[in-house]
Amino acid sequence: MEHNPFGENTEYPRKYDPDILYPIPRWRARSELNIDKKIRCMESTLGMPMKSHG
Repeated sequence: MEHNPFGENTEYPRKYDPDILYPIPRWRARSELNIDKKIRCMESTLGMPMKSHG
C-alpha cells in the first residue's frame, strides 16, 4: 500500500459516497498466516449454532 488516505484529514459526506472507500488487500497477510480462502466459523442465530463457509 504505497499511497493510502490513512492519517489524512477527511471530510465526512452527508450522503453515502463509494468514491471515498479505499480497498485494503488482505491476501498477503492471509498467506503469511496460512489462512485458507474458505474460513469456517461457528455463528449463532437465535441460540441455534450454524456453520458458516466464507
